[in-house]
Amino acid sequence: MNARSVDHLSPIEARIEHARLTEELSKHDQRYYQEDAPIISDAQYDALRRRYEALEKLFPELVTDQSLTQKVGSKPSEKFAKIKHSIPMLSLGNVFTDDDVSDFVARCFQEIYGGHYFHAEVSSATLYWEKVRAGALIPLVARAPTGDIVGHIALEREEGASVAERGEAVVLPQYRGHHLLETMTERLRLEADKNSLVGVFAKPVTVHTFSQRNDDRAGMTTCGLMLGVSPESLIPNNMPAPTLGQRQSVVLTFSFYQPPTRRAVFLPAPYGRILEKIYTQLKVDLIQGTKNNTLAAQSSAEVEIDSRNNGLIIFKKIGLDFESVFRRALATFSKASVYSIQLWVPMSDPGLEELVCLSRENKFFFCGLGPAFLNGEDILILQMLNCDVALEKLQLFSQQTLDLASFIAQDRLEI
Repeated sequence: MNARSVDHLSPIEARIEHARLTEELSKHDQRYYQEDAPIISDAQYDALRRRYEALEKLFPELVTDQSLTQKVGSKPSEKFAKIKHSIPMLSLGNVFTDDDVSDFVARCFQEIYGGHYFHAEVSSATLYWEKVRAGALIPLVARAPTGDIVGHIALEREEGASVAERGEAVVLPQYRGHHLLETMTERLRLEADKNSLVGVFAKPVTVHTFSQRNDDRAGMTTCGLMLGVSPESLIPNNMPAPTLGQRQSVVLTFSFYQPPTRRAVFLPAPYGRILEKIYTQLKVDLIQGTKNNTLAAQSSAEVEIDSRNNGLIIFKKIGLDFESVFRRALATFSKASVYSIQLWVPMSDPGLEELVCLSRENKFFFCGLGPAFLNGEDILILQMLNCDVALEKLQLFSQQTLDLASFIAQDRLEI
């Protein structure tokens, strides 16, 4: 690959380089998707793809309907169809008894993550089936012809939520290369439709670039980057981890499964452009919010600490007392010694900009956008860190994610 930086290329050189990369990437896509015989590593492919996307960003005239960035995925081969038939995907309720399924799932996660996976239900039959029966977990599995479960994925849904997280994804090493993760992701969308979900989000750990690529291939938009929210030990066995020495970070991706409605939102000054960019990528039309009334007398807010020792402040409504409510929440976390704190604020709240100013004074920086995360409303997500996280150590796949990381790095310097 040409070692010259793309911003040193002339328009003619860029066009030649773009054509070469189009041909090269198309051949690699064919070998990966249709022949199931890749000849380069994921890291090498990712480098080619990032250069291709950087060219189109710097030279937008190169973007056409035929650009690889305008396509989602590739057509699976007949060979792939046969593989899917030999390793079929089934709903858990149609396969085994409760104990059989949970035992197989637990073995999969134990083999990949050891004892470090943070969702307790994957190793507890009781917890697993409690969540399934309550509708909080909507799982799918892939099985080998022997009947053994070799892959698992699930939708995790809060009670009454209009969106769900796609997570708890695992494929045993000996069954990789058969596109099981991609196929499970596709099949899980049917389950999302059955449950009338507005959309689905995912939080791949940055060390897992294959999961990031899977989200990118599925057409999901990068909406956030959550730093240091997972334990350092949350790394699949035998996977290189340049982030060792710091807590793991996750990319927040999202896809609407129903056409998004037009939003009336407020765009606080420091984050107006980045939020507009994310909304554009999500194909959401915006209306600028208007402050017709003064704030309510009292705020409505909740404070939580999750199992990974991260704090969360959720402002459901911003009132005149927002400053005292915010400071009380911070005092709660100071006693608990949390690693990070996230602040969730509705994008439609007229007090949004004032709360953003206050939070920035307290070292909160941009984290992302949560579409329909709070009772169907979009939320602005800010974050404060109480641990060291070096962004340059993160492995980020898409140009969207790299651009967002660059914005966050600059925002951290400014607060």
